[in-house]
Amino acid sequence: MPWPVPHRGDFLNKPFKGTLSGYWSGRKYYKASHKVRAQYRAALLADGYTRIYFDLFGQWGNKDSYFDHPKDLLPFLQEAAADGLGPVVFLGPEDDKPAQAKWPPHKFIVQLRKFITICGPCIAECVLGVEVEEYWSDDDVSTIGKALRQWFSGPIWVHRSTGEHGPWAWWKQQTWATGLAYQFNKRDKKNGGFLAHPADVRAETALYAGRLKTHGGGKQLLAGEYAWKRPEAKGRALGQEALTAGAVGAMNGV
Repeated sequence: MPWPVPHRGDFLNKPFKGTLSGYWSGRKYYKASHKVRAQYRAALLADGYTRIYFDLFGQWGNKDSYFDHPKDLLPFLQEAAADGLGPVVFLGPEDDKPAQAKWPPHKFIVQLRKFITICGPCIAECVLGVEVEEYWSDDDVSTIGKALRQWFSGPIWVHRSTGEHGPWAWWKQQTWATGLAYQFNKRDKKNGGFLAHPADVRAETALYAGRLKTHGGGKQLLAGEYAWKRPEAKGRALGQEALTAGAVGAMNGV
């Protein structure tokens, strides 16, 4: 189905009912009542957001993994789509050692095809990650991304660790990829949270968006991560800085 454009959302730092969207992008949302889930989606739409995010693995995902049981995820995707929000799914077992052991890349691809066959029509965008190099090599990401592109026509992003962009020559070869969901360097890192600095967001966006385009085969930069447990207004301001500097979208407030 056609999804609203451009990519605008906050998978981490938006306050809702006493906690943040980082928790509502996964298990807390899955356990909530139909009424509360509707309220959360309404809050996203009221902020002008076009995307809602779904974690599948570890402490963020459902205890009974929806990657293993995609039919159980489908109703959550469908209700979001019905409200006009494009579901974005994180496809990477971050901080989930059992899932990493259960799903080495060759087995992950087999299950991924089953997952996309069932859920793909209700997914707007996919993210390989987050912090993908913590559990997959660049070759693994390439193999998984190529397979995913066979079954999924929407944007596919790669999310790496703080300040990491990956080799430009590697990006040029990844014709399946839309681009990098970039995690900015942070100067404010205390009390369990973080916040990027506006000057860094401007400089890094301009530099890496340019290099992805010229050295990475025309790939794009999505402002991926820059605020957690910080005032929402500051995170949204950073998202605007990234858009002004050349990002095509923002997924941590804007």
